[in-house]
Amino acid sequence: MEKKSYGILSLLFVITSIVILTIVDRTNNVNLSLAIQLILILYLSRISYGCLLYIRNNYKNWKYSYKIIMNLGLFLFLVINVIRQIGLLIRDFQLTTVQEIYLNTLESFHFFTNLTMPLILIISIFGFITNIVLMKKEGFKPRNMLGVIFCVLAIIAVFSSQIVYYLFEQVSLNINQKYIKFFIDICLNATISYFYCIILATLYCNYMAGHHEPEYNKDYVIILGCQIKMERYFTVVSY
Repeated sequence: MEKKSYGILSLLFVITSIVILTIVDRTNNVNLSLAIQLILILYLSRISYGCLLYIRNNYKNWKYSYKIIMNLGLFLFLVINVIRQIGLLIRDFQLTTVQEIYLNTLESFHFFTNLTMPLILIISIFGFITNIVLMKKEGFKPRNMLGVIFCVLAIIAVFSSQIVYYLFEQVSLNINQKYIKFFIDICLNATISYFYCIILATLYCNYMAGHHEPEYNKDYVIILGCQIKMERYFTVVSY
């Protein structure tokens, strides 16, 4: 049923896009750009709905799979940018051009990193502190350092895009150098946005797992990460 609804939604998107491009005055650059931006909003909404359907259908059996986390992070990214695109459409109703839509779409990565930066910074600092406490209690081991390394890299990523952007703003650039600067900025922020989405999606999965009420009709317990030499405590009996 849900696949049929998504198929119907996709068909409606195609029909709506064709209708919009048909009735709009394509000789008017402003009207054409507004139509393109509206189609872009519909397209992003369609993809986000597809991500939501995938999560809903597969979350129960594959809570921590990469596909679930990736779709959840992508859903978060798309929802934020759909809201942003609607805001841009309302704000620049008479000033939008096709080139501005293209640039605004590429700059969505920079917008997302700036928006989530405070939250990622708090999470990274908290994770760094908890891993230091972990090493004090369990000892200095290479595997216990992974959390510290990851948090340090996340903190560096928080400021790296801002530093690069600031350094480029301090020098005068010609046209070709501006395009190179724009390309570097997009690649950097797209990479950071990807990792931010993974972090936020993983935290949400952890939150949901922490509030999950299990069934108490089992006669066994599985403790992940707890290594036990079973032969020391049990005798294997063969019949």
